[in-house]
Amino acid sequence: MKKVLKYSAITALSFLALASCEEIENYQTTIDAAPKLVYLNLKGSNTVEGKILHEKGTGTSSDFSAAFKVCSTVASNKGYSVNVSVDNSLIAPYNEVHKTSYEPMPSANIDLQNTSMEIAAGDIATPEEVKITLKGDLSVLNDENGYLIPITVKSSNAATSESRGTVYAVIIPETKLIKSIKSAEEVSGSLVENRSSWSADCNDGASLFDGDIYSGAFFNSSGNVLTVNLAGKHSVTGLKLNTFKLNNVGVEFSLDGVSWKSAGTAAPGDTYFSTSFDDEPGDCYVAFVGYLEASYIRLTFDYAMDYEYYNMMMEFYIYEETIQNK
Repeated sequence: MKKVLKYSAITALSFLALASCEEIENYQTTIDAAPKLVYLNLKGSNTVEGKILHEKGTGTSSDFSAAFKVCSTVASNKGYSVNVSVDNSLIAPYNEVHKTSYEPMPSANIDLQNTSMEIAAGDIATPEEVKITLKGDLSVLNDENGYLIPITVKSSNAATSESRGTVYAVIIPETKLIKSIKSAEEVSGSLVENRSSWSADCNDGASLFDGDIYSGAFFNSSGNVLTVNLAGKHSVTGLKLNTFKLNNVGVEFSLDGVSWKSAGTAAPGDTYFSTSFDDEPGDCYVAFVGYLEASYIRLTFDYAMDYEYYNMMMEFYIYEETIQNK
């Protein structure tokens, strides 16, 4: 009778522990049942993402951090010893499956904490989370393909889940060429007036270059992508967009419309808008550090207001630097 009560109590504890550790579908939760698997509990995904941001004149920073517990599919009377580590041997198969070209993150730049822990008897989760951030000199991490950190769990008394035993951290470097401005006068170069041969890949795209601020192209409230063909190479120092107020303006540039480079995404306050009201059209100015050699400009952007009438762009201009012997 005492044994029955003992195992009933442990079973009850294991079900309570489920509240703190996401259950994988079809896994059993009976004490010492099979299969005994350990996994990393990322709650719905096994991928985390982050950026390394290089800003000229400012430095390099990263927004990447992740934390997750190690879990088991079933509780055990003896508990589990678990170890977490980076396994770069998984990068090549990941790249092959996902058609990517990620590079391994240098070990000197990985800060992985709580790598050896215990899942207590009758429990199904570690008391602490595995934590990962970046450290060291990040300024040298500029591979455009990005970096991959495969983080895998192993245990001496349980197998590793094939589907959830590894967390993949994808880190993408971005060089921000957008500079923060407080006025239109801070945009260098000259405004290009002759836009008759330009085109845009949106409905009513020609209206963006006709000089008429009472006509334009309508967009969605968010998630917009606009590609402009500048009909030749330009040394672009900035943009002037006659539009309603924009958020999250991202800029890419290309010489052939196939291979693209990123100029980054404007942080709040980086762009200058000529009016302070979201429901009034005005001129949005975006300035670049130096200039972008571009025959194509691709914008991503959201509108400040979620209403069709205010999701309109009327004119698209560039500023251009005069380069000798260009």
